[in-house]
Amino acid sequence: MRPTARLPWPRRPSPQPAGGAGRRLRAGALVLGVALGLTLQGTVTSTSLATGDTGSTAAAPTVDNLPTALRVSTFNLLGAGHTAPNGDKAGDGWASGPQRMQWAYQLIQRYHLGVVGLQEFEKPQREMFASLNAGQFGVYPAEDQLGDMARRDAIIWRLSQWQLVEAHWLSVPYFHGNPVKMPYVLLRNVQTGREAWFYNTHNPSDSRGPAARWRLQGYRLEWQLVSRLRSQYPGVPVIVTGDKNAKAPYLCPTVRNSVLHSANGSTATRTRCTLHRPARIDWVMGTPDVRYGGYRDIYDAQVRRTSDHHLVFADAQLPSVAAEASPVQHVVVVSVDGLRPWALAGTGRRGSPTLHRMVSRGASTPNARTDYGTVDRLSNVVGMLTGRNANRRTGGHGVWSGRHASTVHRAAGHYVASVFDVLHDLGLRTAVVTDLRETTLVRDSWNATHGAADAMAPWDGRGKISRFVLARSDDGVARHAVNVLRGLRPAFTFVQLSDPGAAGFRYGFGNRRYLAAVRATDARIGDIVAAVDDTSGLAGHTVVVVTAARGGNGHRSHAASRPAYYKVPMFVTGPGVPAGANLYALNPQLAAPGNRRPTYAETRQPIRTAFLANLVTRLLGWPAVPGSDQDPAQTFSVTRPATPGAASTP
Repeated sequence: MRPTARLPWPRRPSPQPAGGAGRRLRAGALVLGVALGLTLQGTVTSTSLATGDTGSTAAAPTVDNLPTALRVSTFNLLGAGHTAPNGDKAGDGWASGPQRMQWAYQLIQRYHLGVVGLQEFEKPQREMFASLNAGQFGVYPAEDQLGDMARRDAIIWRLSQWQLVEAHWLSVPYFHGNPVKMPYVLLRNVQTGREAWFYNTHNPSDSRGPAARWRLQGYRLEWQLVSRLRSQYPGVPVIVTGDKNAKAPYLCPTVRNSVLHSANGSTATRTRCTLHRPARIDWVMGTPDVRYGGYRDIYDAQVRRTSDHHLVFADAQLPSVAAEASPVQHVVVVSVDGLRPWALAGTGRRGSPTLHRMVSRGASTPNARTDYGTVDRLSNVVGMLTGRNANRRTGGHGVWSGRHASTVHRAAGHYVASVFDVLHDLGLRTAVVTDLRETTLVRDSWNATHGAADAMAPWDGRGKISRFVLARSDDGVARHAVNVLRGLRPAFTFVQLSDPGAAGFRYGFGNRRYLAAVRATDARIGDIVAAVDDTSGLAGHTVVVVTAARGGNGHRSHAASRPAYYKVPMFVTGPGVPAGANLYALNPQLAAPGNRRPTYAETRQPIRTAFLANLVTRLLGWPAVPGSDQDPAQTFSVTRPATPGAASTP
């Protein structure tokens, strides 16, 4: 079947010289973060002491495509017995356990902690917590579960964010090797459906004699538990909290003998262990699919009067459920300067076989849109990478129609995050391959000097782009792109090809030399696609997007208002992308604009090239680019099946 039978791509217009006349058409944000405040009734379940297991009646909510954000903490409360009249800290000016629990509860609320591992949570403190709680937090073990000694170590979670799926305990040696039950629970996020395991433990100190051997035994049991959970529940993250009563003796063997990593950036290899200073004995850890940022270690006046331990917490990101099930691990975006929709008809199936295959085997539209205000090439490239419009006065990136500052941040007047920030900080590799010298603005904006500090542990420096290649020609771009893909295998690769635009502006966009440039470009894209298809780790795991930062017809004055400039194609292929699909049919929330130039104020937007930043992060299962205003809710999809009757005319 001819691709045009499914998607009516425009016919080739009559050839025009570079200065030919064109028609003028009349010109015609909601920032949504990952909210975790939805309320869902929690389920308290009964516990079997014989097995250490808890059954569950929790029903799974509708799974969303969003990643899950949470703030996880560990806090040793200083047990009430320590400050009781006969306690070892009596007379040292400490308030009672119940009073200190009130202050601890205030801290939990002040810092919006979502899941907390509590140690030394003794009966007077539990009773005070219950009187303050008013149904805001779930608790395991509850007051009637596991025995008083076991209840000194508990996990609490906000019922507006999480519901209990399963609850268990692990017997761990404590003082003199006596076993104590330590809790671990499987929680489900009520908005995203994402499940995660949480294990909390308190390993013994040396206050009652040398306890290093018992601590090490407890650490080994922890490693075994994490390994078992990862084996039995593939793809479910595991988060560990606790007072380990050790710094390097806990961190170093744990990182070497398990898949856990520290929220505070401490690292270990086979030969070297590096503690992030100041190091504490209270730890927040996670499996590789848990990405930590915003680590805090607080010992202010209220914490000091509450406990003799620091309040430790970190912000965590868990990939979306859909991304965990998806095979997509890499995204390649190819921006072709001057690629107009009618070029496929102009070159024919034989002249552009790669793009024709992308139409028939993937999803596409001839009717995407550039930035509303400018069709400047670099402005629209920066929009694709930041998910922002270009207008500085409306919070855009500020790179505008040839007035290019030394960095994007200087153009905007503030730091502008990009898809490179999100992926680099999550520990993923990124690359840019181009032959356009103006694109060094991208390199310089997110290099080791001008990039923001890494927000997620472990910290990998400020440089957000793992590899930047400035080639001498489009042939060099294709060759270097193939080498980067096969060698570095980045999570995100951005490629620029410039010959069609150069030929169009010099000879005219209906000229045979323009069509020859499109044919050569198609072959180069074919080389890139072939490299993906024949490289282990990329084949079957990579989405390829081809689009244009602008079209063209030779008119440079008032170009932003000319359809030939602002109307560009978009092609997508890869795992999960339905064959022969119309991108507007996959996205009924968007409206195909015909030849119109919709403003940003219109309720139903067209597909815009600046949506690509958040499409990349969505496909890889991570949050939207901070500060982005183009599809910040990450609703633009290239893999969702078309909704019957929802298709728009392209």
